[in-house]
Parts: sequence; C-alpha cells; structure tokens
Amino acid sequence: MTQSPSQRPSRALTVSKEFSPFGNKLIQAGYVEPDQMKQALMESRKSNRPLVEVLETLTGKQMPPELLRQYKKQQLFELKVLYGVESLDPEIREIDPQTVSGLIESLIPLDICRRAKLLPVAKNDEVTPPVALVAMVAPDDLSAQDDLNRILRSQGVSLQRMVISIEDYQKLISHYLDEKVEKEKATQMSQAVDVSKDLEGLDALDADDDYDATNDDLDSALGEAQGAPIVNLVNKILAKRSKRECRIFTSNPKKKPCGFATAKMGCSKNPSIPCRKRLPPRWLPGLRSWQI
Repeated sequence: MTQSPSQRPSRALTVSKEFSPFGNKLIQAGYVEPDQMKQALMESRKSNRPLVEVLETLTGKQMPPELLRQYKKQQLFELKVLYGVESLDPEIREIDPQTVSGLIESLIPLDICRRAKLLPVAKNDEVTPPVALVAMVAPDDLSAQDDLNRILRSQGVSLQRMVISIEDYQKLISHYLDEKVEKEKATQMSQAVDVSKDLEGLDALDADDDYDATNDDLDSALGEAQGAPIVNLVNKILAKRSKRECRIFTSNPKKKPCGFATAKMGCSKNPSIPCRKRLPPRWLPGLRSWQI
C-alpha cells in the first residue's frame, strides 16, 4: 500500500529537529545523508577540524559554492552571537596583505599571532589614541587579551577585537608566511650575487701572484666542494693564503724602511721583500709588527 503525499513523513521536518539550518540545507540539497551528517558533526567536535573539511572528506565531494557561502554566513553569525563582537569576513571586507605584514613586523609579533590564533588586520591612526583592529579565532582568550593590551598600551594604541573563522585565519596566516619565505629567498639570492662578485674580485686581485703548481690538488678539491657562497668564499681565501708565503709586516721608522719578513714551512728569513705599495705616512707611527 502506497502512502499519499500527505501521509509521507516530511524529510525537512524530520531533519530540522536534529540539525542546524545549514545541516538541513545540506540534506535537502542531497549533498549528504542524515547518518553522514551525524558522523561529520561528531568527527568535527572530536578532532576540532572544520565541519566543511570533514564533510568533504566523508562524502568525497567538494561542497558547492552556494552551500559553502551559506555555511560561512551562519558560522560567522553564530560566532558573533557567541563572543559578542563583530565578525570579520575577508570575502566581504578586503584585507591588505601588506598591511597585515607591516603590523606583524611593527606592532604584534608573529609568535603571539600564531600562539593565540590572531592577526592584526588594520590600524586607524585618525583617532586618538590610534586603534588596532585584531581578528581573533577566540576573542575571549584572556591570556591573549592581556598580551595584546600590554604590547599595544606601550605603543599608545588601543585594541578593537573581531572574531574570525579558523579557516579564514589559516588562509591569512599561511599567505603571510609564504610571502615571508619568498622575501627571505630573495634576500639570500641577493647575498649570493654579492659573494659571487667578491669571488671574482679576489681572482682579479691575485692575478699577478706567483702560482705554485704543486697546489693543483687543492684547487681540484675546492672545485669539487659544493657549499654555500660564503663558505666557498672563505675556502678560496684560505686556499690562496696556503699557496703564498707567510709574510710578517714590520715597520720601525727610526731604523729601517717598512718591509716584509718572509717565512716558509716555519723557517724565518731576514726581511728581504720590499713593500709593493707605499703605506700612507699616517699609518707608520706606532706600527711594530703585524702578521697576516
């Protein structure tokens, strides 16, 4: 015997007593079954993972944009009611990454941002005192509030809290960290170029030095070594010093003109090699001996 439409249980009425409006919408849209919704809610609470992430893993389907937007609106509304502060939606209120980066570097340190799950997103300097707008996953975190008030008060800035979803916080902090890594890489590349120029300059400086053929093995070993640019620079300097005679610079204006005493394999000789370049007169007084 078939039931008439009026006798059939209403699916919407059945699920409305068990789930939130968003959960009901997901079930009515056919994205998830009631049993799956229950399982997703339990897993989300247990693992502290976002509900959407759990649902997408459980169903193997990406949530449609319209449903995702509805979920976010409901989530932010619930957070606003729960914490009693305004909510921040980066899709509606544009967040400037450069502003966030500047405020982290100058106002609120990164370690506090990561530990307390918060981000400074704006600063209003047109009021007195200036106001820092800080988006927080947990605006009721008293320890985080104490840290923020201590830091901001010392700079004459007041605090305005807003609540942000954990998903939006993770996106914003990840974007900042990715940019930070890129900047560090660019700095390292710039330093590597500078060191390469130093190496070229070192080769030009020593182009007129006598070369000892017995040191071919040392040059070969240095060529095979793979290290950071600064390590290569130091290795090259040490290698060139090992090829030269050890020179001891001596100067005593009252007795002899300045010159070099040479030593090789630990055997000293009398000063015999004149200076290649004349030292400025102001350097000579007070100089006695200097070993390089």
